[in-house]
Amino acid sequence: MTAQIEILENIAATIAALARSLSAETRGAVTKNPSIAGLDSIQLVELVLKLEDLYAIRLNAEDIDAVTSLESLAGIVSQRRASPAAAMASLPARAAASTLDRVTISIARAEMHGPATRLSGTILAEAGTAISLISSAGGRILQVSEQQIAAGHFEAVCNFDLARENLAECRLAVTLPGGLAAEYPLPRAAATVFPCLQDGAANRRHLIAALPDNITCPTPTELLHNFESLGDNCEFGVFAAMLGDHRASLFRAGGTSEWMIVPRPGQITLAEAIGDSLARFAEPEDLRLEYIFGEWMVFSNRYDFCFHSGEKDRATPLPPIAAAQSQKLLAQKANLLADLANPAKIFIRKSNGRETETDIARLLAAMRRHGQAWLLWLTPASEAEPPGTVALYPNRFLRVTTATLAEYTRANRISALSWLTALTAAHLTLATPAAR
Repeated sequence: MTAQIEILENIAATIAALARSLSAETRGAVTKNPSIAGLDSIQLVELVLKLEDLYAIRLNAEDIDAVTSLESLAGIVSQRRASPAAAMASLPARAAASTLDRVTISIARAEMHGPATRLSGTILAEAGTAISLISSAGGRILQVSEQQIAAGHFEAVCNFDLARENLAECRLAVTLPGGLAAEYPLPRAAATVFPCLQDGAANRRHLIAALPDNITCPTPTELLHNFESLGDNCEFGVFAAMLGDHRASLFRAGGTSEWMIVPRPGQITLAEAIGDSLARFAEPEDLRLEYIFGEWMVFSNRYDFCFHSGEKDRATPLPPIAAAQSQKLLAQKANLLADLANPAKIFIRKSNGRETETDIARLLAAMRRHGQAWLLWLTPASEAEPPGTVALYPNRFLRVTTATLAEYTRANRISALSWLTALTAAHLTLATPAAR
């Protein structure tokens, strides 16, 4: 047995163990032979993030598209480990580890600065150490100077566009006094990404008033606290779960009819449903169960909404599932209607570019029958309006552009950077006097 096969088998065993652990969290029991089909969307995202942290690699969308089984995922992880981006300059593992132990660098802030990026953070290294940040394409983004090492912190505007590139794919290059050198993948957790809203910045053009000096980048908890989803699918719920926010609400694990590829005749829009206060929604006679993609999905006959039930066992008796889902969805409906009256709430509406301004105007009018909650319309970015551009309108309505929205069939394969950029831009905008 070769060393390469041993490594691949070890990776496969690790992935299977992680999958069993994630599956057990939902089912309450350990699955002996877990599979990709046995994991829901959020669990698959958690598995990928755990593997990226564990093996110091980055899995891109093409990698995830190629995953058909846990074994194929193990092969992709093995390939990424052997790629030049993840290599340690051919150093022995012990030497590489000792090099990393002698340097600590933390990017505390990364903000869009026109077409560039302003990076700032802290650094701990001995004099004479050469430190630079390398992009995924191999170009040098940042060279830390001796003066910055002596001061223990750095700040610089770099030739790096956060709107189009991912900071997590960069590498840290270190050369110690004496010539020992190595490169390391930059940890994802080291950087907080948010857009710059200064005067003159591309994504600042629609703001009326200057951003107060005391407004700073929010933590994930602060960022997500007042945001809620109005569909059209569960992409926001996946993103919130990635940041550790697992609160339940009506459309975090479900969607509205607009995501459907072929609408049925007489289909009720979300605006009509909200205007009707979701009448008769989730009553026992309104719901039906269908087994799709390895899970019992819950559908509303009246509104064409659909929801994840979390129940994957096809042999499970349906009446208990239907009763529990009806009770849960009725409670979440009541919470949604109450939240529509809460002026602190910010409801996100996205539809992958399908809805028009007329559609959104009708939805806003329906919301106003219930109260003064904000409506945030998430739309695709363009050359004229880069990711994070905010347009603030009367009647507590704003539109924010985003770089990427996931395909409807792959809501788990989201761009966390796109969501962070869009929601943080909205969060900071709503803190301005213009929004008050």
